[in-house]
Amino acid sequence: MPYRILSEQEHARLESLDPVWRDVAVKVVDELNLNLTSNGFVRLIVTSGRRSYADQLEIWSRGRMLASVGAAPMVPTSWRQIGRVVTSSFPGLSAHNYGLAVDVALVDEGKHYLPDDDPHWRAIGDVAEGLGCEWGGRWRLRDFGHIQAAHWREIKRK
Repeated sequence: MPYRILSEQEHARLESLDPVWRDVAVKVVDELNLNLTSNGFVRLIVTSGRRSYADQLEIWSRGRMLASVGAAPMVPTSWRQIGRVVTSSFPGLSAHNYGLAVDVALVDEGKHYLPDDDPHWRAIGDVAEGLGCEWGGRWRLRDFGHIQAAHWREIKRK
């Protein structure tokens, strides 16, 4: 029963995904919600699905600034790092731009986001990887809430 405990916004985020991968993403989210909510404490929410290039640039620019006045914002070398970087994926280089990734967050009963060192994140990775997805918690720049289609670059070419 997909979307059974999701908000309208979460449902829309999943609907924004590429149909090739949407069913897998829904299965991952449903299984995670079922497993995590069985203890009544933790809930998984879907925070992002498909992103426009503009949205990806906004996220990518966090922790960066244009190197000079008049620099071209759609050229990665036009930017320099000034703080904590959120993502290393420039627009067009993210599975989100093709509807092949979702971001999720874990919240407790008080609606507080759980930190990256919470043990529930391992369960997220185990379920996602068990269903054939790639989990951002294994990357050098860890992104515990990121789940994407494995081999998404090949899928987007089709």
